[in-house]
Amino acid sequence: MKSLIAGAAALALAAVAAPAFAQSLPTASVYGNVGGSVIDQSNVAVDALQARLGARFAKYFGVEGEAAIGLNTADVIDYKLRSEFAGYGVAFLPVLPNLDAFARVGYAHSNAKLAGVKYGSDSVNYGAGVQAFVTAKDGLRAEYTRFEFTEDGAGAANVWSLSYVRKFN
Repeated sequence: MKSLIAGAAALALAAVAAPAFAQSLPTASVYGNVGGSVIDQSNVAVDALQARLGARFAKYFGVEGEAAIGLNTADVIDYKLRSEFAGYGVAFLPVLPNLDAFARVGYAHSNAKLAGVKYGSDSVNYGAGVQAFVTAKDGLRAEYTRFEFTEDGAGAANVWSLSYVRKFN
């Protein structure tokens, strides 16, 4: 009998607490962007098309998923980015109502082709940038990201990006 009363009390408490807890959770703001990047690795530069999908869970924090494909081949060493996929944690700093500075850190896997040989590399990435909105939902984003490859001798890459941003909600 005691367990029945305790169970009923716990159920009643959960029923009352759940709506209050749900109201305190922030609603995620979902956004996407698409743009171009210049990737410089060991003084060899290639261009890429990037797309991101992100969710901002609070005023200051969010997550992003990123995908990129190479657009050209570096003539010097016959290098081409085939694909890149990454995930990031993002910290936002609202500067003005329509301007945010941000920093992000994450992990990526890149597939490339060097002199006809295909290979993949993992990297720890970090960077910063700004995004400015010209309307309530449309904006521009400029950023720098550093890729630190985890394989011995793979080095690092500097990535500069400019993209269009769209808020979905």
